[in-house]
Amino acid sequence: MEKILELQNQKKTINEIGAIVGLSKNAVLGRLFRDKVKNGYVPSPNSSYARRRKYNHDRGASIGLRKCNVCQKEFNIYSRYERFCESCKKTVNSLTSWMI
Repeated sequence: MEKILELQNQKKTINEIGAIVGLSKNAVLGRLFRDKVKNGYVPSPNSSYARRRKYNHDRGASIGLRKCNVCQKEFNIYSRYERFCESCKKTVNSLTSWMI
């Protein structure tokens, strides 16, 4: 990462940095962005490039009941793809947040 930042300070293009370091342009951009976020950058919520990955849909009416895959409690489902109750969903998301 230090090498990438050093090359960026030397006004090298992202393609040039990728060729020197042995990464693709997108890999270099990803590393720079993750470093920026780690240092406190928060993208604008209105930016089309900073979309949230979770699909926020209007809940509407429940389509049935299902047992949670983790705790086996029954909960209302609003989509056939829901597998976890709200409390387990928070736990699963916090354990896998590094993947997002």
